[in-house]
Amino acid sequence: MDVHRCRFVPYPASPVNALAFSHETSKNRAAPETLRLALGRANGDIEIWDPKNGVWVQELILRGGKGRSLEGLAWTHDLEEEGPNGEVLPGKLRLFSIGYSNAVTEWDFAAGMPLRSSSGNQSEVWCIAAQPRWNKQRDGQNTRRDQLLAVGCSDGSIVLHSTEDGGLNYLRTLQRPSNLKARVLSITFKGRDTVIAGCSDGTIWIYDIRGPGKVKRTMSLGAGPKGSSNSILVWTVKVVGKDKLVSGDSNGELRFWDLKTATQFQRVKCHDADVHDVASNVDGTSLLSAGTDRKMCRLQYDAASRRWHRVSHTKVHRHEVKVMAVLETKGLNLVVSGGSDSVPTVTPLGKFGSEYHRSLPSFPNIPPVVSAPNHRLLVSWWDREVHLCCVTADLLNHKSIRESGDVPLEDSVMDKILLQGEEAITSVDVSSDGCHLLVGTTVGCRMFKLRPRNQNSVKSSQSSTEGLKIRTLKVPKTLSSCGARHVKFSPDGKWLLIVKPNSTLLLYRIIKSQTLRAQTEILESPVELDRRKHSSSTISQPLDGTLGEYQSSVCRVAWSSDSRIIVCGDLSGNLDAWILQGDEKPLDHTSTAAKLSTNGHAKDARKDSSSSESSGSSDEDESILDDSKMVLGQFWSRSRSGLPNLSAFSLILSFYPPDLVTHEAKSGETQSHGSSLSTYDRHRPGKAVDKLVAVTALHDIYEFEVLGGRLSDWSRRNPPSHFPPEFLRDKERAMGCVWDTHNNKKRIWIYSSTALWMFDMSGDFPENVLAKGPRNQMTVPGDEDAHSSKGRKRKRDDDEERWQDPRGHTSGAGDKIRAPLMQHGFGGDVRTTNTDDVETTQTTDPMDLDQQGNLEGFSSEEDEGMESSANNRSETFSTLVQHRRANEVDGGMSLRPDINKNQSNGDLTHSNMTNGVSRGYVDGDDTGNIRHENGLDMEENTAVVDSDPMPAQRRSIHFWRTYQYRPILGIVSLGRVEDNITSGVDSDEAAPDLEVALVERPLWQTSLDLPWDSRP
Repeated sequence: MDVHRCRFVPYPASPVNALAFSHETSKNRAAPETLRLALGRANGDIEIWDPKNGVWVQELILRGGKGRSLEGLAWTHDLEEEGPNGEVLPGKLRLFSIGYSNAVTEWDFAAGMPLRSSSGNQSEVWCIAAQPRWNKQRDGQNTRRDQLLAVGCSDGSIVLHSTEDGGLNYLRTLQRPSNLKARVLSITFKGRDTVIAGCSDGTIWIYDIRGPGKVKRTMSLGAGPKGSSNSILVWTVKVVGKDKLVSGDSNGELRFWDLKTATQFQRVKCHDADVHDVASNVDGTSLLSAGTDRKMCRLQYDAASRRWHRVSHTKVHRHEVKVMAVLETKGLNLVVSGGSDSVPTVTPLGKFGSEYHRSLPSFPNIPPVVSAPNHRLLVSWWDREVHLCCVTADLLNHKSIRESGDVPLEDSVMDKILLQGEEAITSVDVSSDGCHLLVGTTVGCRMFKLRPRNQNSVKSSQSSTEGLKIRTLKVPKTLSSCGARHVKFSPDGKWLLIVKPNSTLLLYRIIKSQTLRAQTEILESPVELDRRKHSSSTISQPLDGTLGEYQSSVCRVAWSSDSRIIVCGDLSGNLDAWILQGDEKPLDHTSTAAKLSTNGHAKDARKDSSSSESSGSSDEDESILDDSKMVLGQFWSRSRSGLPNLSAFSLILSFYPPDLVTHEAKSGETQSHGSSLSTYDRHRPGKAVDKLVAVTALHDIYEFEVLGGRLSDWSRRNPPSHFPPEFLRDKERAMGCVWDTHNNKKRIWIYSSTALWMFDMSGDFPENVLAKGPRNQMTVPGDEDAHSSKGRKRKRDDDEERWQDPRGHTSGAGDKIRAPLMQHGFGGDVRTTNTDDVETTQTTDPMDLDQQGNLEGFSSEEDEGMESSANNRSETFSTLVQHRRANEVDGGMSLRPDINKNQSNGDLTHSNMTNGVSRGYVDGDDTGNIRHENGLDMEENTAVVDSDPMPAQRRSIHFWRTYQYRPILGIVSLGRVEDNITSGVDSDEAAPDLEVALVERPLWQTSLDLPWDSRP
């Protein structure tokens, strides 16, 4: 596989301006299932993250638009209600945002769009805070129960908005603090009755919102810096404990106030510049402050002296830190920070200094990169721009790339489409033939016709960089006004799948033009796909709240290689599938004739199908043949065999590629699809064309047979627990995949923002890397007894919990810092070795990673614990898997080429493994390297000792990984190079014919002003 590293694709970084968790911190309760983190960026995007069990997964991005910025976020939680049967219904979680305007906006998660807004009688809003949730025991019965929103404005006023009865209404304006109209820069609540605001004139105002909302007390920070006429800016105010307040200002100081007497009792100089935000634990004994100098300072409260002491500081960002959000529950104790470097960072709060911090990906989880492999066309997008370029040999040799591969290309090399309007792009797709481009926003879709300027360079990899001719196509009004969350062309280019913002799936039929000058037509009436009604997940605690229909939002879609099967997955882990039935009828070359022939084809299809249907067909089957769903003699029906529900939502859905389907068809493993409904009824499971690979948010990999509604035989023999532990413990979640089917290989390359993994699915994983026992195992019909361990009750030890918890009992941020690395000064661990003659003492250097014996960042105790936990598990499940695998061995040779049967004793022998990588080669190279476009090799992490007599041509790897590329924006296929294999050379040693473009956007190469890099 040839990898072209592309750093010229533009994708600017957007700073993080706002962070907010959906629930209030409570260290005595476990993290609720509905816990979410809302992250707002300067371009107006809002990202929704799920921090469950410390596995941070980006679920959704609410797109912004032109001239929009997001400066603040706040969550509210409606009260519980009584249901019709007396049950308690959980309250709804609601998200609000502010920007550089006078409006407060509420967002609809399920629709992915703004729900309502309230501007009131106010000026530009600078800050926002939500009132604490009503509590009967704390607040009493005769008080207002809805949550208020307090916003601080540029004219110095504070405005209250009510969220009562699911609305958002202006309530009243509090008294202005002064006539100077000082901006309100920060705001917070103390209880439900007190609002505290920090202003730009160096004052802090305390309001009592009961009654008219008058000012209770005023606290001043004094004069500004010496020699300056500017006042001190109060950037943040936070309540610490019960009656204490901490403020951060433009002098880089933290000031502590007693709210009972409204006096300052301590001042600590922590930063060299402005302090932007402060985070505190629930007890109010530990603080983290962040500011412009990139520092995150930790302060600890000493109860004996009643003073705050600065303990330490760290720099986890490359630019100023703007915001922080605290999450402290029974299992998670952390702080999320963000700033101008666009990278959210998770830092441990209670274990600050004993655990590493962790940086979350700054790119979308759905890669904003697609390609048309047949034309080597690379398409990327961001904001309202779409960039296109043909990755040809001339492009790779272009001067701007060879001299500096990190700068965008000029317009003569890369084509650009700038959409009119204000809405940002949500999804883009290009047809497989590279002739059509579809761009979707939240308000409509637009389609473009693409043609190369040089008609002789359609499929030539040596063509010049003359660009493309781009022409806007006329589409039906139903499509142009249809907002889209996802858009996807079918592989044959005849269908267009649109996922609306409310997760409604629509299919448009494309009538391809017979000539280049003819207009491509799209039938005006779409086909709506009916999703199966899945049972909603049960919420054990009504106090956790609900996100409404958000969990049913469609997050991933996939087409089969023959364009006859569609699969979609939602955030609850449910999968739905539809199948194209019937034969395509011949049509006239005019769109009018195509529309008129629809009814006739529907009647013919009903007549043909009724003859093959039994008299006892259900109403659901009859509804399939509705006239409104018939398009040119074909119709879409929901798969009768429902797919199993996954343990988490799907990050990747990918069908087998055409080459792999053809290869398995020649091997006798497939049958052709029938064209009628009865043919699908007589299908047998195991067809390669319907095999679907799904990667969940827990990094569980499954292979389904969609038509059979079951796991494939390979997936049943290789459950998720048998995959490499390194992949299961990898903190970065998967983003996409590419297939490598050259020379009958069956490899899938899965990538995240920092890692690239390869799994060989042509056979089973060797037993010496298997992890005994199920982990997050999906329930398979008939395997319930295999997972049960009746009569074998035992106490769950720490090692087993560590296996089930990929964080390893951490606070939800990074890994634990090993004890030798936490020591300071001279010396280190002393190791004494007793021999027969002499006693030797060896000193371990804590900075020498080679002496630690662990290059992966996991302690040896964890590895020993996982091994002991695996050995202590029930052997029933492993026996079942071995029995399934034994059935695949036929005639003394297993399915994998690296498993041979010894003729003398009949035992199965495997090639030895080193760190999960077998001795062997990758893509015809017997040294374990992968070729790059620049001639460099990517070597394995460990040395390989070749002592196996098996020839190199018979050896292969089971899985492989590298962290050489980071951060990865996306990886797309560029097709095949047919002339790679030369005559007279063995196919296994020939150069790979798969080419991919790996798009990188390193943070250090983005256009950010870093004024603090020169400081020590």
